[in-house]
Amino acid sequence: MQLIVDLRADAAYLKFRKGRVVLTREVAGLHVDQDARGAVLGVEVLGWTEHLRHFGLLGVLSPLFQSVPETSPNAHTANFSP
Repeated sequence: MQLIVDLRADAAYLKFRKGRVVLTREVAGLHVDQDARGAVLGVEVLGWTEHLRHFGLLGVLSPLFQSVPETSPNAHTANFSP
């Protein structure tokens, strides 16, 4: 599983597995990517900071994203994998 956050777009993508996206469905304001068999490949969250704030997680997770160096060519994107 991988979490990809685009700080400029205020969006996050939770990638569960690799595969070819053939269908994207909107479910409860989230964009769910599925493969040809219907397996969920990933979920996109637009306005992710508001979602984190709603669940009380913004203060917990925001320090992780502030540690991305501004000099990095991809400073607006942070990737986290367990």
